[in-house]
Amino acid sequence: MDRARGKRTEAPYVVPNGGAPHRLRVERFQRQLTQVRLGRAARVDPATISKIEAGKLTPTAAVKGRLAGVLGLDPAVLFGSEPPA
Repeated sequence: MDRARGKRTEAPYVVPNGGAPHRLRVERFQRQLTQVRLGRAARVDPATISKIEAGKLTPTAAVKGRLAGVLGLDPAVLFGSEPPA
């Protein structure tokens, strides 16, 4: 972490075969979005995003669609029913 600016600079922890929770986190990090910013843009509570990324919650189809839309991805790709291009 860049302590002078309070920004995270290291790459996210990579979990082998992490599936959809891992992919959501990676896509969010690549776009330099916090859970709060993604949540506001997608109209999803940041706590819900945290639970999805931790693998503790399976999002509804509506939430999948909103998160994927903000990230510019197809929900089937983001949440694992189709491989990434």
